[in-house]
Amino acid sequence: MHDIIQLEQTGEPQAISQALAALRSGSPAVLPTETLYALAVPAIQRDAIEKLRKIKQLDSFPGWVLHLARPSHITHWVRQPNRVLDRLIDKLWPGPLALRIALDESGRLALREMLGPLTFDETVDAASKVTFRCPDHPLTRNIIEELGTPLIMIGVKPGAAGRRLDTALADTKLPSLVAIDAGPGRYSGSSTLVEVTDSRWTILRAGAIAERTIRRVMERTIVFVCSGNTCRSPMAEQIAKIILSRRLGAAPEELAELGWNITSAGVHAGSGAPATAEARAVIRELGGSLEKHRSRPATADLLLRADLVLTMTEALKQEILDTLPSLKGKVRRLDPDSDVIDPIGGPMDVYRQTAEKIQRLVEKRIEELLA
Repeated sequence: MHDIIQLEQTGEPQAISQALAALRSGSPAVLPTETLYALAVPAIQRDAIEKLRKIKQLDSFPGWVLHLARPSHITHWVRQPNRVLDRLIDKLWPGPLALRIALDESGRLALREMLGPLTFDETVDAASKVTFRCPDHPLTRNIIEELGTPLIMIGVKPGAAGRRLDTALADTKLPSLVAIDAGPGRYSGSSTLVEVTDSRWTILRAGAIAERTIRRVMERTIVFVCSGNTCRSPMAEQIAKIILSRRLGAAPEELAELGWNITSAGVHAGSGAPATAEARAVIRELGGSLEKHRSRPATADLLLRADLVLTMTEALKQEILDTLPSLKGKVRRLDPDSDVIDPIGGPMDVYRQTAEKIQRLVEKRIEELLA
């Protein structure tokens, strides 16, 4: 018979205490997550891992998933900054998202020291990739925190049956275990598995978090703003796309797939006006195109969705903030020290000088964004 702990009756401190006692003694415990009830063992206890392997009848390389108490704990092993990884963690952890990441040499050494060689070899593949998850269940995260080591966890049963403790434990050939009943998991199915490689992410296994959700939270929206959206801000938009494409090793049309939405608008712009002939010519010289550009107003909806709004002048910045004070911190002048003067009506040389200034400023901003 299993030792079932009813969380509502027992209370969290007592439930945690009983689960910790079982785990520290080397016995797997059944713990709740936001998806499935899972068999859990400390990642540093080899004997407990062998018990888990026997219970789940795992004879081949399982690829253990390391479950963390806090999102920040991943930095113990993943030490190289990665914009894509950081954003996924910031937006979707804790939650039903497992992240597969390649470790550098220092991360591998640190993880090997913690896990021991055998568990390390079962966790990290030949490409030095390992999978981490930070479950969105406070009780289970508190247990991991108290243990001071990640948990290895595998669902007791897949699918709908695994969301409830009674159905997860029914008709299974399990030894007697401590199990915490905290009610059904909030999500159907397992966690979504995403692999992060440099500046790209790929879904390896569909799950509770849909691809459209990941795409939405991963998108970085930068809006360049001038007055009429026919010269300065469209040039800045195209220059940013050229620079960012070069830095990421991708074509401009691939930037959206990589999570970058670079656009422009005008505080006093109408809709549908083309870029000036001079702006189109200058951008052609730089390798971009403004032939399809049409002006758009800097609406509240566009600006509120932006991660960063870069204005050409201090006056435009203040005008936006007077209307949308909640954007403070996201609205900045492209040049912190001076305005980018409107070249409209000027000769090509003035447009080229304006584009050169914008290019220098945008390069600096992109360096900051990718740092």
